[in-house]
Amino acid sequence: MKCYLLGAGASYGYDEKLSDLERPPLSYEFFLKGERLGIFTKDKYPNLYQAFTQYRKRFNIENPDIEKFLSWLATNFFKKSSLQKGEFDEIIFLQCALGECFYFIYEILRHYSLSYKPRFDSYRRLALHYYDEKYNVITLNYDTLFENAILSEKGVFHYPPSPKVHPNSIPIVKLHGSINWFNSFGRAIAYGGLTGKEAFKKVVCSIFSNRSWIEPMKIVHPLALKEIDVNDLVRSGIDYDEPALIPPLEDYKDYEKVQRYKEVWSFAENILRDANELVIIGCSLRPEDKKLRELLSGSLRKNTCITIVNPHPERICERLSKITQSPNFKSTFCSFADYARTL
Repeated sequence: MKCYLLGAGASYGYDEKLSDLERPPLSYEFFLKGERLGIFTKDKYPNLYQAFTQYRKRFNIENPDIEKFLSWLATNFFKKSSLQKGEFDEIIFLQCALGECFYFIYEILRHYSLSYKPRFDSYRRLALHYYDEKYNVITLNYDTLFENAILSEKGVFHYPPSPKVHPNSIPIVKLHGSINWFNSFGRAIAYGGLTGKEAFKKVVCSIFSNRSWIEPMKIVHPLALKEIDVNDLVRSGIDYDEPALIPPLEDYKDYEKVQRYKEVWSFAENILRDANELVIIGCSLRPEDKKLRELLSGSLRKNTCITIVNPHPERICERLSKITQSPNFKSTFCSFADYARTL
């Protein structure tokens, strides 16, 4: 069966009629677009904003890559935590900044997911293609843009390992979580008597480097996100949800934090083993994505046909050649739109 691997470039380029600000952010655009949209502010995310300002000044980078920045934060957090030489306030500051990134990622990608307007865009063409040829989807994206495109065509989807509910339900394996997945943490780590901003400050500090499985992960319908503002996630110090995401943290990605992640990655392995064609759309196969590269290396069959959809397909071909032995390249396309027109 055909398998699609979707990266950030797929969501960025799904509709060529969109202006730059209307396109979901690439890795170096998260904070730039967050500021322009009024989402990433000192008031909303005080620790993350301060850390970002420090990083930008220290390395003289105007628009830092979110993965490089968060990895720098995590490196400093673990380094200072292991030393514990009177830097408790600095450790808490770093942990709070890292915790705030979960909610910032949720808020900005919720904005872009809810802004989806049905047109005959590439995601919509891909959704319709399922009626002609069944396929599986593996995605690194947190957003629900593809799900919204499916819904706009009266289609259905499911998140494996959840069972199918309809013969035409499109399986979407989200390796890094999704903005419509939540962990209820209040019963695990409770802060009584706190509400509003005070509760949020306490909650975010407990997220990074902590794990607790009390209740099954909640999955809400993508359209329900209209009613779930970032402020609605932290209702009090004893009643709050954290976005079930694996932030881009380079070597510090915590794939054990959520129990469901193990099942998701196992399902992705099975999908790749069964794939007779792999179409990679907007996924750069960055060296930082070590677990993804291991997944492809260990699960992709040698005779699987591979199509690359990327503005620089030769670069992706070169990287994939280092990951798998003698990949069987079928064709290349420079844009999602060019590929989608063939469906």
